[in-house]
Amino acid sequence: MKKKIIIILSSCLAIAVLCIVGILIYIHYLFPPRKIEASLTDTELVVTNDYFLSRYKYDDIESIEYKETIYDNEFIDEIKYSDSEVGIFYNDIYGRYESYVSKKSKHSVVILLKKSVYVVIGLEKDKDTLSLYNGLLEYLDKS
Repeated sequence: MKKKIIIILSSCLAIAVLCIVGILIYIHYLFPPRKIEASLTDTELVVTNDYFLSRYKYDDIESIEYKETIYDNEFIDEIKYSDSEVGIFYNDIYGRYESYVSKKSKHSVVILLKKSVYVVIGLEKDKDTLSLYNGLLEYLDKS
């Protein structure tokens, strides 16, 4: 009798473990990490991840800065992922602004557009963010 109970309990435990593993795998594929990428073309800055594509023409850029990333903000619209802040945010420094910032980002490129809108981009690796900043400086110097 005790052997049957042990076998039944062991089976239930194994099924529970398999269910938990299955749920974790499902969640991982349902909400995968969304890596923010930025590239520079001859005429514009392109920012992407799996769910969005944004383009900013160099002629529309008023100024850029390389600054420490600020996470003190209020989420307004779009999607706030666990690994990044993508969408429209608000804080006392920039007001309402567009954010494409990885949570791993320590520094960001802060872009002021001519229409008085800020765009903040912080890539996963700071060296990539700095490279983006330097590339933007080169393109802006040309135009």
